[in-house]
Amino acid sequence: MLWDRGTWEPEGDPDRMLAKGDLKFSLHGEKLRGSWVLVRMRHDKFGGRSKSKRNNWLLIKHTTNFQKTAMAMLS
Repeated sequence: MLWDRGTWEPEGDPDRMLAKGDLKFSLHGEKLRGSWVLVRMRHDKFGGRSKSKRNNWLLIKHTTNFQKTAMAMLS
């Protein structure tokens, strides 16, 4: 379990992005920072949305300049 304190801000119209299944936002927390995206999965292991009532989402961290610099230093 991850607990954090901070704020978040959408990177666009949150209602429109949620309806599309692609919510981009920034986190400004003590532990989690940077740009993230929540992406609705089209299919799950039970055959997709038409056959399943499950609504699965993926949380993906966008690569930051700091991460790119660190990876270049390790290469």
